[in-house]
Amino acid sequence: MMAQLSTLQQELSSLATGSWRRLRIGTIMGAVPIVSDVVQRYLERYPQTSVEIMDDTSAELLRMLDRGVLDLVIGRTSVSATLALYDTQILQQETLTVVANPAHPLVGRRRVRLEDLREPRWIVYTAGMPMRLSLEQEYRHAGLPFPRNLLETRSGFTTMSLLQSSPNAIALLSSDAAAFLVDFGIARTLPVHLSARSEPYEVITLRAGTLPEHVRDFIAVLRDDQHGDWAI
Repeated sequence: MMAQLSTLQQELSSLATGSWRRLRIGTIMGAVPIVSDVVQRYLERYPQTSVEIMDDTSAELLRMLDRGVLDLVIGRTSVSATLALYDTQILQQETLTVVANPAHPLVGRRRVRLEDLREPRWIVYTAGMPMRLSLEQEYRHAGLPFPRNLLETRSGFTTMSLLQSSPNAIALLSSDAAAFLVDFGIARTLPVHLSARSEPYEVITLRAGTLPEHVRDFIAVLRDDQHGDWAI
């Protein structure tokens, strides 16, 4: 208790002098590798910062942004019916990759078609989410029925756990998230040609009021890291 009180006293002192910051970021799973890298660069410039990162769907993150629980969101506004509430800046286009458990029988093939993915159990986002819509669109373009044997989740951690525990599991992920799982041996990529395009990531803030300095600084670091040319 004494240690916690001492920490609280230090934080209050820093707040009083204006040297301490608290940044609250929401991110969808596919953008987690980007956000993780940018947070490290931000902390190098502003070490007196406490950072909270929330990983969830765009819909839930926008609800938290509306309530003032988050300062900004890396996600998509297409899931919202109240677009006028937000200022958005395109961050980058998302590319998609199919991944599988390392023991999956299709791992190692030079080419995998959607027709080959009828029996494996897809790990997918719940209905209406952009990643789920992209996969459904892929099957429609191929003239194939969408699989029924699904594992549905909104959790990135659950997706990783299911991929690791089930030899028959496959998932559609952002290429950044897929590369992260492959690097840690949790999954392997499958050479599936995808024609559907996912929506780009957006940097989303509330339109009302002026952005706090620490939020503008984070967006500036994010812009520099991604070599973007969009305006702050």
